[in-house]
Amino acid sequence: MLRTHSPQVSAALMKLVTKHNCTFAALCAIAIICTPLTALAQAKDIVVTSNGSCAVTTAGALECWGAVASALGTGTMSTEVRRPAAVLGATSSVNAATTTGETTCVIGTDASVKCRGEAYLLAQGQTFGPPSATFLTVASLAGASQVSLISGGNPGALHACAVTSAGGVKCCGTNQFRQLGSTTGSAAGAPVDVVGLASGVAEVHGGRYFTCARTTA
Repeated sequence: MLRTHSPQVSAALMKLVTKHNCTFAALCAIAIICTPLTALAQAKDIVVTSNGSCAVTTAGALECWGAVASALGTGTMSTEVRRPAAVLGATSSVNAATTTGETTCVIGTDASVKCRGEAYLLAQGQTFGPPSATFLTVASLAGASQVSLISGGNPGALHACAVTSAGGVKCCGTNQFRQLGSTTGSAAGAPVDVVGLASGVAEVHGGRYFTCARTTA
């Protein structure tokens, strides 16, 4: 599954995959060259952001590469990681992952959700605070089948949403543009229910100022 935080980037990458016959385990550069990532031949999920990329291996490990390596949790303060590197605290039992570069969340094989980076707004019930260098468990999202993170640009855009075990959607973070879908325009440190989406949701994704959900109907 190939996912990015920009529909335009997703479309561009998929065109490159088709045009240049890139396999799933290949990184398609915008420079119209395809660089096979042999180290990720067994990747089962990949997410691409403007800061870097991450993949979940079939062995259940999360590996990331790209710019702002310290934000990806690879254990190095280098400005970039050119090859996939293991993410500290997520070397096993990872089923799925999402990252913005500043924040990374993983869903474990036990259906737990853990986040690091700007994840304080998810795990500590706060809308502002220092980034976490380690993964924190988000108890309120236990059992979630998917997590979507959105950040960058306007501070009022930072938010996260998840599809719960019941098929509903919960969101948290800033709410300047009403992107949380709650009954008020207030920010939410802990995930709150999205009005009208208590069940029947297959996946959720968002942009800088909005959030969308695809239902099962």
